[in-house]
Amino acid sequence: MQIVNSFLKKLLVASMLLGIGGGLIETPNLGHPEVEAASHKKSTHKRAKRKTKANKKTKKRKKTSKAKKSKNLLKVDVKSSTENAKRKLITQNHQVPEATYYIAINNDKDYQATLAAIEAWNKTGVIKFKETTDSKNAYVYIHNANYGDTSWAGKEITYTNRRNRNEHRSEIRINDYFTQKVSNYITMAVIEHELGHSIGLMHIDSQPSVMNSVVDPSTTVYTIQPIDIEMVRQLYDEK
Repeated sequence: MQIVNSFLKKLLVASMLLGIGGGLIETPNLGHPEVEAASHKKSTHKRAKRKTKANKKTKKRKKTSKAKKSKNLLKVDVKSSTENAKRKLITQNHQVPEATYYIAINNDKDYQATLAAIEAWNKTGVIKFKETTDSKNAYVYIHNANYGDTSWAGKEITYTNRRNRNEHRSEIRINDYFTQKVSNYITMAVIEHELGHSIGLMHIDSQPSVMNSVVDPSTTVYTIQPIDIEMVRQLYDEK
């Protein structure tokens, strides 16, 4: 009996040492998943926040770059690129449509640029501008003034005869606020553009054209291009 009791005592001690039966089993420390998840989430949020700030900085740099670029751009006029082209000249029996013009310009730079622009259009062979001394009946009346820091360097205004809707007159305004700051070449291009409107052309921004609505004086400014000549041909159905 004593032997059995001794054996049971040893067995009980051994079971306690090995964690068997009623002994406590030590659980390995796995940490706190909730805390770790929160910590991971916080870390992810920080990375997302840093990424958002980086994106904002990139956008800001692009916006600044775009703003700097836009400062160099010169809006030629305020006409809408979606305006319907109008057949403004009555060709009658003329093989080439003709338009009379009167120049009322008070400075040499604008005057010479206007003559050069008219000559450039006449050389295309698709339109003929003819000078007149009759300012009241001229088809195109061209004049200049300092209109200040407006949104345009030139403006063409079409007037339609109320009694005869097919009869039009055109007024071209040259804004010296801009033209006196740019070269003679750019001033000529601006006037070529406005003359294009006076004979019915719309803006063309899909390719190089004198009818581009915006120009960048620091790069390329286009004068009359083949597309402009073709558009006049189509407008007046020339064969």
